[in-house]
Amino acid sequence: MIEKKLIGWESQKGNWLLVILSLYTCTYFVYRDLGISNILGWFFSIFLVCFVFITRSQWKIKLTINKKTWLVLIGFIAVSFLRPSSRRDGDEVFYVVAIASATLYVLLCNASYSEIKLCRKFYKTISFILGSLILFFRVFPSIYWKTIYRFLAASPRQLAAYYVPRGYGIPVGGSLTLADYIMMLALITTFNEIVSGVAKKEKIKNAVLVLFYLLAILAEGRRGELLACVFAMFFIFMISRSKKDFMLKAGIILLVLLILYLSFNALLAAFGDNELLYRYTASIQGAEKGQDVTSGRSALWEEAIRLFRENPIFGVGFGGFANSISSSFRAIHGEDVMDVHNCFLQFLCETGIVGTVIMTSALIVIFVNTLRTISKNKRNEINNKVSNEIVKIGQTSIGIQTFLLFVCMLDPAFYKPIFWAFYGIAVILSDYAQSMSKSNNALLSKINEF
Repeated sequence: MIEKKLIGWESQKGNWLLVILSLYTCTYFVYRDLGISNILGWFFSIFLVCFVFITRSQWKIKLTINKKTWLVLIGFIAVSFLRPSSRRDGDEVFYVVAIASATLYVLLCNASYSEIKLCRKFYKTISFILGSLILFFRVFPSIYWKTIYRFLAASPRQLAAYYVPRGYGIPVGGSLTLADYIMMLALITTFNEIVSGVAKKEKIKNAVLVLFYLLAILAEGRRGELLACVFAMFFIFMISRSKKDFMLKAGIILLVLLILYLSFNALLAAFGDNELLYRYTASIQGAEKGQDVTSGRSALWEEAIRLFRENPIFGVGFGGFANSISSSFRAIHGEDVMDVHNCFLQFLCETGIVGTVIMTSALIVIFVNTLRTISKNKRNEINNKVSNEIVKIGQTSIGIQTFLLFVCMLDPAFYKPIFWAFYGIAVILSDYAQSMSKSNNALLSKINEF
């Protein structure tokens, strides 16, 4: 009977909210590309949550550690938003709507293993299509201008006309980062399958897919997202399997770094003029000459530190940093610059020490809680199939979190509405892994009693 229960976890039913959130996240680009207001998409996602809520006869909302921490995080943001000194324009209202939508999904989602498998396939399919288009149009840009570009709304067309000739890939959803975020989901999912002990043929296939996703992300020309993906993979690699493998893992990484270091000048000479790698090699060459390669971020960081020193306890108010950006800076870098491009510095200047401690602690609690779930299941030698799947799901969550936290140091990721959808997926996966871990351990304890 107990053995049947252990097997039965694969057939448990969910409420499809994870699938809906994943679909919305991976098709978010459609709205802006077609000139449809993104806020309509968020309201539609809220409608779907309410529809599922009404049509379900039984609801049990269990406030896990992750959910409680999430509520603390968004609760503080809500309080900060209501401060008189906070910015409350249309962008900030849109931001609050996005947080409210993601919160409903996190609180009400009851994911199942079959839904998670379906989402994995969906991430890979959409990412493969996006990656193929990005690489194809990087090789044949003239086809892009004659086809896709003509059907875009005015805003994404302006973005493409400005950035593509400057070495970036094609914008997706009026953004140069959104495609990277979507492909990150497929990259982390696929990389997890490599380090989770799949068959050799599957490893080779997945390794090819990982290289494909990395190449497509590289082709978009965004340095921060590429580094974040590499760092997330590195972190997953280090925590995967047992601690006994640590020295081997460290040795492999040191060997790769040594090879790259010894061949650095040769690689730079060989690929320095390559159009695909131009932005990366130019950044390296600029850094060697002592030039600013942060695209103006250093000036924003200095201003954020200045504001923090003037308002160290509670900051200048949520979204208030935008009021301190000079007109001369905007004339050079664009009128839509509103953020510090380092979320933790923005925490400090807008919410002070108090807000930084609360928000950073919340992010750390969810991260550490996910790591604990992974660690507990790696020690399970009985019922390897269930434990391995729990570890794989947990590592997918930790990979997404690692990527987002890394990007937060270089980009205003936390302050983008779509951040909350991706982060919500990570929290839902973490909660699922923790729930399955508790059920699995309880059943294993009963087995050991016989």
